[in-house]
Amino acid sequence: MTAALEVARSAPDGYTLGLVVSTHASLAAINKKMPFDTERDFAPVVFVGNIPLVLLVSQKSSFKTLPELLAAGKAKPGSLNYAFPGVGLSHHFAGEFLKQRANVDIQAVSYRGTAPALNDVIGGAVEMTFGTLPAVMGAIGGGLVRPLAITAPKRAESLPDVPTVAELGFPDFDVSEWFGIVAPANLSQAIVARLNADTNAVLSDPEMQLWLKQNNVVRGTTTPDGFRQMILDEIKKLTQIAGKAGISID
Repeated sequence: MTAALEVARSAPDGYTLGLVVSTHASLAAINKKMPFDTERDFAPVVFVGNIPLVLLVSQKSSFKTLPELLAAGKAKPGSLNYAFPGVGLSHHFAGEFLKQRANVDIQAVSYRGTAPALNDVIGGAVEMTFGTLPAVMGAIGGGLVRPLAITAPKRAESLPDVPTVAELGFPDFDVSEWFGIVAPANLSQAIVARLNADTNAVLSDPEMQLWLKQNNVVRGTTTPDGFRQMILDEIKKLTQIAGKAGISID
């Protein structure tokens, strides 16, 4: 938040930019006392990409599929738990959105970071967690956890046999980590266009494309207007999820 505030306060001259992540939208949805207005005080420049989340259970878990897990949760409301690494992160919203869409009572357990949350899932203290693919591929490859579903609209290239939540009966389910570049509001359209074109050129370089693929980063909209609309859509969606779940850090 501190870095974003500095960007918002900076002169709109093209020399101060900020790399923002998913919390750029989620904090706007759950914190009504932000020191800036996310929609008004920034000029979206370029969207870099999404990183899908994956729903994980311990390799020792009896749950082999998401439908099995949800059926157990409905049979005994409140008997299952999911770990998440911080209030307002995409992992948190993925868990609450799944609960709302599936109409199932699963208890949320907050942790300070991905590693302790993942460790407790591996050890069986908590039934499940959501993790970004780069952060959990080692545990998946090492046979410590079992991936049940991808939270993005499309399957992940690194886990082609793992279905999406949308495929499993929840259309339009999409909660991912994302990141992009913003500038202070009122930056001239000419400078925004120049920065957008130059950044997209770098992101299209074959070596960069390989790095993005290796890190499970999925590109999307390439225009400033497309990025702005994506942020607005995210704030609207996350505000609705947060309102139903009672998520707030005011």
